[in-house]
Amino acid sequence: MKERILGKKYASGLLSIGLADKNYGAYEKILTEVAESFSDENNMRFITSPLISLEQRKDVIAEIAKQYNLPLPINNLLMVLLESGRFKFLPYVAQAYRELVDETSGIVTANILSVAPLEEPILAQLREKLSKKLNKKVTLINKIDPSLIGGIRTEVGSLVIDGSIRGYLDSLRETLKKR
Repeated sequence: MKERILGKKYASGLLSIGLADKNYGAYEKILTEVAESFSDENNMRFITSPLISLEQRKDVIAEIAKQYNLPLPINNLLMVLLESGRFKFLPYVAQAYRELVDETSGIVTANILSVAPLEEPILAQLREKLSKKLNKKVTLINKIDPSLIGGIRTEVGSLVIDGSIRGYLDSLRETLKKR
């Protein structure tokens, strides 16, 4: 929970800068790539190691920024995370930034849980219906969950539409318990 809160805090700051200089979309791509490069355990262990001086770690970040021509706001974010001892939260910052960019762009992500992968025509129908219902562009992620038994469960933020057999059986069980 702490990771998500801190991630959103830093992501909000970067988004403010990105909106002001109109580069928020480019920052999303770059931040994602940087976070992925540090998802390697050895890279993250090195950059967060207390055995290596902060100055040496800052030099490494500066060299990476120079070599890959990172925009100043991304470089500054990396330095702030490093100096505050929060570099390990970089993946959460990247995730929160993607979510904020999507929110700013009017895009929501819906998780579609099903027993087996859904075919594209079905996903297209779901996308269209959800877009109309939510009045936003919808990105779908089809996740497999054999415990559903059948049907689908749709999750968009806190909205859950459960059309699964498991959901029906759980509902039936709760109704019978009340009697």
